[in-house]
Amino acid sequence: MLVAFVLLGSPVAPRTTVVHQGLEAWGLAAEAAEGNDESMSFATDFGTLFVAYMPAPIPDGEADSAARYSLGALGSEAKWRPHVAHLTVALAGIEGKPQLDTVTRFTRAVAAVAQAAEAYGVYWGSGNVAHDAAFFVSGAEEDLPLLIWSGLSIARSPEEVSLLTTGLRQFGLPELMVVAKPADGNEALAYLFDLGGYVVERGEAIPDGDTVGRTADEKMRVEYQVSPFHPDERVAVVHLP
Repeated sequence: MLVAFVLLGSPVAPRTTVVHQGLEAWGLAAEAAEGNDESMSFATDFGTLFVAYMPAPIPDGEADSAARYSLGALGSEAKWRPHVAHLTVALAGIEGKPQLDTVTRFTRAVAAVAQAAEAYGVYWGSGNVAHDAAFFVSGAEEDLPLLIWSGLSIARSPEEVSLLTTGLRQFGLPELMVVAKPADGNEALAYLFDLGGYVVERGEAIPDGDTVGRTADEKMRVEYQVSPFHPDERVAVVHLP
């Protein structure tokens, strides 16, 4: 089952008809099943979509605290607004590991629900990240929306900046870290998600000791080290020259 959470600024559930229209506007053929505005379901060709309203925030500030990992928060002066209610959006009827196409269409369904609900944001729990609703909706239009499937953790020192993904584990893959000089931070960020997209599409981790590069001639060694967040996991690390 795939699950995401649409974060609301007021304790009001969207109407089923509005959600249905939103799904169809995204090109997602859906047939409304029995239910009401607080518990609705839709039959689609990629699974059964459930939307359930909860008149309370997600407990323990879990979703709001994950907003700091959103790429959309970088350079933004807008402050995150804590939510007061939420919608649980789930996709059932999936056999085995979800295909990327299914995850992508589910992502667009979540974007449709967020628009229908005039939401504050979306919490993609499997990626440990919460996004502003507008950023999520924009990202959902991409063919491979890794920027909203994964958060970004940043560690800085005078000598280097380390950029770490937070959402590749949902695909059964190790997280990626790119380390660079502070002046090359933007270049490192772009490469992190380029490399992440490549790994997600191929569905297989890059072996320890293999090399990667931004050009045919560049060869940067991939090394694994203990994750700074999960001591029982290892992350793939690449140092930009």
